[in-house]
Amino acid sequence: MAEGRIKYYPISKTKTNNRLEQIVGFGSESSRSGEYVERIKRIMKKLKEISARVDKLANQF
Repeated sequence: MAEGRIKYYPISKTKTNNRLEQIVGFGSESSRSGEYVERIKRIMKKLKEISARVDKLANQF
């Protein structure tokens, strides 16, 4: 198995896993919702751009 490659990030005094929060994108409780909304907006914008490109390519054939 891959146990040797998995790093262990201990849970801090505030009972949160900092590395997990970095991966998921959640920071402190106060800034969470605003950052999350912005991140979703950026992702949706990218998805729209990508789907537009795919449509353009599909229409060429």
